[in-house]
Amino acid sequence: MTYRSRGEDSFVSIVAALLTLVLFIPAVILNGVVLKYLWAWHVSTTFGVEPLSVVAALGLSFTAQVFIGQPAKADKEYTALQALVIMSLGKLFLLFVGWLIFLAR
Repeated sequence: MTYRSRGEDSFVSIVAALLTLVLFIPAVILNGVVLKYLWAWHVSTTFGVEPLSVVAALGLSFTAQVFIGQPAKADKEYTALQALVIMSLGKLFLLFVGWLIFLAR
């Protein structure tokens, strides 16, 4: 059984915080990219509206978030890094399923 010193715990915490900050911006951009493609595949083709740019998709996403609010708290507590990875994987899964639905049309 190994024990970490207080200094090692602090180092691990700092690295995790920095990694979370570095991955946050790509995760936000991923949100816009996913919305851009889902919009193009399902909304633009169905209703004949203009496709969204990534920036417009981000703006729409942020606006919707104001009305939707924060997601419910999970039973399990995740670190910020774990939550970021889980949400990003969820977005990629939604993009994949949306693409499959688009192909099935």
